[in-house]
Amino acid sequence: MALEPSFLRVPRAGVTSRFLPVKDVPELSRGKGNKLFDISSKKFASREDFLTGMTVVPKDKSLIVRSGDRKMTIEWKDLKDYRGERAQRGSVLPRGWRTVDLLETE
Repeated sequence: MALEPSFLRVPRAGVTSRFLPVKDVPELSRGKGNKLFDISSKKFASREDFLTGMTVVPKDKSLIVRSGDRKMTIEWKDLKDYRGERAQRGSVLPRGWRTVDLLETE
């Protein structure tokens, strides 16, 4: 299955991440919000679970994950390991990359 331009979510300070095909995100009328995944109010208030970053990665581009002074580049073909459906949790980022400061595309 080919990946399409996707969102990356990185909740819980990078512990889980997931790509979601943009076509799976419904467009809502009148500026209403769109829930991509659920975070309970209690976990959000205690900072146990929160959104760290989100970016769109076009096909044949790479994702750059920055953690402190370190930089990890994930090629488009390797993003399949993080592919998921809407409302799923996602995969664990590699050890040492679980505190994400910035997401970029290259």
